[in-house]
Amino acid sequence: MGPTATQASGRRRTWSADTDQTPAGVAVVTVNYNTVHLIGLLLWSLHTRLAPGLLTEIVVVDNASEDGSLELLRAAAEAGLCRLVVKETNVHHGPGLNQGLDVLADLAGDGGTSPRWVRVLDSDCVVVRPEVLTEVVGRSERLGAAVVGEPEWDRWQGVSRYGTHCLLLDPAVTWRDPIEAFEPGGGPSIRLLRSCRAAGRTLMDFAFLADGYIIHRGRSSLIGVVQRSEHTHPLFEWALEHHEPHFGGVAGAQDRYRALVSEFDADGAPSERSRS
Repeated sequence: MGPTATQASGRRRTWSADTDQTPAGVAVVTVNYNTVHLIGLLLWSLHTRLAPGLLTEIVVVDNASEDGSLELLRAAAEAGLCRLVVKETNVHHGPGLNQGLDVLADLAGDGGTSPRWVRVLDSDCVVVRPEVLTEVVGRSERLGAAVVGEPEWDRWQGVSRYGTHCLLLDPAVTWRDPIEAFEPGGGPSIRLLRSCRAAGRTLMDFAFLADGYIIHRGRSSLIGVVQRSEHTHPLFEWALEHHEPHFGGVAGAQDRYRALVSEFDADGAPSERSRS
């Protein structure tokens, strides 16, 4: 993982099929916006909770945070714990994910490490079960899945979709035409999933939250949007009534989350450890 903070171009880079290396492992992409403690918790969990060997890269796209996130993330990048993409303005969640995927595509195209899979996680997720990558990758490869996620009903758009908080993508299949990229606004994965289905790609359900592999706090960026009265934020009005953490509706998740936060606080910030 490189320590240098970069500015992504905003374009979409097609994942190259021409590589001298056999793709291996899993890279993680996440977008952060003013969730300094939570992104630290996510990085800590990725480096301390996952079974070793599969994780190859962590790309964090920071959307012009002003809460100390940049200081933490720059220190983490210098320690080799992530690759940081710094945005001068908030491009929001979907476009931020696109730029994180583009960074990985550029690295693969320039002869760098090419991951077999890309894991998309929200900044307020935390890894609980260390075998999650081996479990989901094993099932995905047996089924030939292009996208893996946990189904949820989007009552605002009236569709069933995979929650963008936790996805596994085969980038060689999904990060190229005719598959669409993540979109701005709510439900950023909807068009990506629809285009995968239309192209005959295989989607696979996996109970990341329900089976306790991951805990998702939920709506954490929106809490700050309300607290800072960010009237120009496109989700401000919606956030006024929908900013409380939901923990995916999973029984016991909040208590398990509190225990992990206590362990994290006692263990120290991720920037204080170097990647072995």
